[in-house]
Amino acid sequence: MPDLPSLRRFSRSTQARARAFAQWVRAAFSRRSSMPSDPHSLLTELFSPDGRVRERALERITPGNADAAIWQAVLLRLNDWVPQVRAAAWQALQRLLPQWDLATALHALPALKALERGQRAYHGDALELVRQCMRRNLQGMDAAQRQPLHALVRRGAPAQAMFCFDALLDWALHVPGAQALAPVLTSGLAARQSAITRRAVQWVHKLPSPELRQSLYEQALRTPHIRTRLCALRALGATLAPTTSNTTWPDWLQAALHDTSPSVRYLAIQLCGGPGECLLAHATNTLQEFDATQRQRAAALGLLADLALPQGRPLALAALDDASVSVRRAAYAAAYRLQAQEADALTLRALQDPARAVFRVARLHTQRSGNAPTLEMLWPHMRGESAEHWLRLLQLSRLGDAWNHLIVLLSVPRAALGGQSHEAHVASLFRPLALRWLADVGLHCFVQPTDAQRQRIRALLPVAPLPQLFGRSKLFAFERVLKDLRLG
Repeated sequence: MPDLPSLRRFSRSTQARARAFAQWVRAAFSRRSSMPSDPHSLLTELFSPDGRVRERALERITPGNADAAIWQAVLLRLNDWVPQVRAAAWQALQRLLPQWDLATALHALPALKALERGQRAYHGDALELVRQCMRRNLQGMDAAQRQPLHALVRRGAPAQAMFCFDALLDWALHVPGAQALAPVLTSGLAARQSAITRRAVQWVHKLPSPELRQSLYEQALRTPHIRTRLCALRALGATLAPTTSNTTWPDWLQAALHDTSPSVRYLAIQLCGGPGECLLAHATNTLQEFDATQRQRAAALGLLADLALPQGRPLALAALDDASVSVRRAAYAAAYRLQAQEADALTLRALQDPARAVFRVARLHTQRSGNAPTLEMLWPHMRGESAEHWLRLLQLSRLGDAWNHLIVLLSVPRAALGGQSHEAHVASLFRPLALRWLADVGLHCFVQPTDAQRQRIRALLPVAPLPQLFGRSKLFAFERVLKDLRLG
């Protein structure tokens, strides 16, 4: 057959149709056997642009002529755009799966998991076949051969970890006795996925030994997943005897009182009998301990905020000057919740804190409460040449009146913006705030500034670095706003 001429001058769809027709003609004139012995020719047909060729190739696949490349192509055909090819790929997969070993099944899991984003018709059935394959392979394994599966549960990819845990759990539940269940649950509680740890903690009650159950529940309390820790704490709380003295609290309950999650701390408070003097004394002792870690002191401040007792206000105020950023952040959060000081005073105090995380606590509280500081409160702090300080002022003023925000924006000194070499720095920090104000004023242009605000804006306009703040492209829009309001 003559070669195809150059197709560059045609569209891509015309080129694709021409190549598909040429391949079909070559296939029609070439002699092919009904059962090709060469797997490479079968693999070529699986990637043919003709759907009928792909369908016939899938029908000829058997466990005898399928290698790793062919079954990967079968997995790809499960997402084919032709329905007949998808059905043939599913039938080929049913013929191949019973012959797969465990390593091949694990290698195919990511491709089968991808069916959730593509063809869903055979997704559940394909995964069930993989489960059966893994269950059949697990029956003849010893403890040493199962160790790679435990490693995949702990540190494997999400799809592989979940399916390995499901297979190990299903095998352990059907093994006589409960000695095989403990290693599976231990690996499940050490997994990275919260779905695995949550499922593992729900099966701990099947273990016959109380000591082993408590050990696994305490391991679950150390996981980074909140819902897993809550399940473990509820299970441990069901076996806790009622008491009112903090000297008899078990170690796991004291650790739960210092948890970073408010939900876990709230449940631990309820297990201790609710807010009271014992919990207050426990939090106070933790804050006053010399060898207490930063995490423990921050959790103790969170416990004080959860107790909502007025005796915790002096402790929260005293921790505002702590050397640790995490402790100061927890102290500000507790001071806001306990109302240890006026909210505006706390916000202005956090404005001067060198740590951004501490100021973020104050800004979020101000945003949620809707009690933004006024311009008179911010005016004594509108000095200096630190870009970080002026950014904080702008973030606070943006929560209040739009014209007060403009006054703060126009008051930013040129030294805080820098020179020409800092143009990109200014564009990434200050310009988004200026353009956001311009968009807000365009939406709420019916709100007029007061006379005092007009006077301050007129006084600041001649000295304000307008090109650096708004940029050359948006400076005309800002001048139009000033002209409409007769401010220019």
